[in-house]
Amino acid sequence: MIAIIFDVDDTLYDQIVPFQNACRKILGRDLENAEEMYRAFSYWGNFYYPDYQTGKLPLDEYRIIRFSKAMEVCGVSVTRQEAIDFQKQYLENQSRLCLSKKMCEILDACRDAGIWLGIMTNGPTHHQTAKIDALGLKHWIPKEHIFISETVGYTKPDREIFAAAEVQMGQEMQSIYMVGDSYEKDMTGAMRSGWSTIWMNHRRHPLPDGAKEPDDIAYSEEELQKIFAEKILHK
Repeated sequence: MIAIIFDVDDTLYDQIVPFQNACRKILGRDLENAEEMYRAFSYWGNFYYPDYQTGKLPLDEYRIIRFSKAMEVCGVSVTRQEAIDFQKQYLENQSRLCLSKKMCEILDACRDAGIWLGIMTNGPTHHQTAKIDALGLKHWIPKEHIFISETVGYTKPDREIFAAAEVQMGQEMQSIYMVGDSYEKDMTGAMRSGWSTIWMNHRRHPLPDGAKEPDDIAYSEEELQKIFAEKILHK
């Protein structure tokens, strides 16, 4: 048996869309540098996440500071209330997420080929579960194959969350593929665990200096589909 574990955010769907729409709603204008703002938003989210995880930073404060810091980096000043309103709108937008037609085709092909599918994502259990439900991922992925960091007790790239997936899915390490957008969290953690790696790099991030290349890199859903068809589905 082959297993494929997917990250969620910016892997199974484009996370910049709900972000950009929330900014437009709260700030009252389109963003000329939405990509830069989103990168800053992701950076500060990752930067402060350990403080949230250890309880040093309450969830509401974590969400406020990551947005405020991101806007500050991009030269946009926001009030605390605007940060609160942004988060509310952002969550509302995420409740209306949907998979692309191409991603549905990919998941259908994997399921039809008898491949076991799973999810591994960092974040609060309630929040990530809501996104998983909105995307309809349980149509392809059983609940017992969903690994959320807050539930498991470890975050990517910690070896422990990858080990938890191995135990639960009952797979040998060499038969598991990790598909994710984050080199640091998804690729590094999977490599350390001996998994095969597919970097969903549609943002075209450079490979970190001195880092090992993933087994495959997909810059689009079409390229991901091709990799699956040529290297996994017909093994």
